[in-house]
Amino acid sequence: MAEPLGDFGAISRQAGSAALIAALALTVALQRLQVALVRAESSVWWASNGRDLINAFSLAALGTTLWLMGFPGPAALFLSATILLVLNLFETVLLRGMAPGWNAGLSLLAIVVLISPLLVVPDRVNAWLNLLAAQLFA
Repeated sequence: MAEPLGDFGAISRQAGSAALIAALALTVALQRLQVALVRAESSVWWASNGRDLINAFSLAALGTTLWLMGFPGPAALFLSATILLVLNLFETVLLRGMAPGWNAGLSLLAIVVLISPLLVVPDRVNAWLNLLAAQLFA
């Protein structure tokens, strides 16, 4: 039976993991720009659109690295969207009152801990996602 989301096909687990960490670091850095745009939303019309572009770029960067890591397209999209949502939750709710440097560091640390299964056992994560998709859409 074929997997609903697709098979995991790792090309280079180490290179993919390093690229994913780099994409996460870039996403966390772009979050600083988003915070500045939130403050500017009331004074400039394009700030909201800028935040949307930042999120789209971050989603594409994370999804591409997960796809290059070996995840099939639907799984990479689902995982990258989930990572981005959790990271935004950290930034906007949980770490709001902290200094920007601490906020960025804690966000990156927390998200790396949360995605550690993607780095350690990505094939099992993909198998779990396929099982979940089969149960949800059977």
